[in-house]
Amino acid sequence: MRQNTLYLFIPTLLLTLLSSCSNMQEIATLENLPLPTNKSLSCCWQAQQQLNIFYDNNNIKLQAVIALTQDQKISKLALVLLDPLGRRLLSIDNRNTENTQASISIEQASAIKTELPAKFLLASAYLAYWPLESWDNALNNSPWSLTEDFTGKRILSYQKKPIIDIQPINTRSSNTTGKNIKTKSAANTLKSGPTTGETLNIEHRLTELNVEIHTLIRQDFAP
Repeated sequence: MRQNTLYLFIPTLLLTLLSSCSNMQEIATLENLPLPTNKSLSCCWQAQQQLNIFYDNNNIKLQAVIALTQDQKISKLALVLLDPLGRRLLSIDNRNTENTQASISIEQASAIKTELPAKFLLASAYLAYWPLESWDNALNNSPWSLTEDFTGKRILSYQKKPIIDIQPINTRSSNTTGKNIKTKSAANTLKSGPTTGETLNIEHRLTELNVEIHTLIRQDFAP
């Protein structure tokens, strides 16, 4: 009887461990992170950026173009990464229809040696530039939360455990622990996308992944 119980216990334990590992990977890659709708940020604009990515023991310096556009009933956020010669390495689109359904497409050039963390880069744009109120709506009734302190630093947490830090460069770091520390000034901060001359550092606490984003220029245009 004990032997039969042991045979039943081992497969159950293995399934539990595999499920736990899979769940942690989804958390680390932000696969299951709900994103705000595109329409919760004013349209339309385009920005040229420089990205310095530390990932998988590599330091990758790329050019980027990020744009929020509106075409009839579809709102689209597009992120394109280019090598120093202007060749396209990665394209990410997130489209929202009128009923807020999201459709994400990712295309990565086969010539690139290191697979770029596409989902993380897409989520980073929303974490950095979308208003806190839109995140509150997106993360309602989920294990995720996003907080912001008076310096503008944001922390993304999963079940109250800090996962991602979004820190404006040259802003004094705060001793936050992922707790809800909204102040009056932070709660009233109006994000409107990237700003010319702005530099942000986005750091992952669970894996070796750090992205520094410098916005060279932003251009606004009518829908």
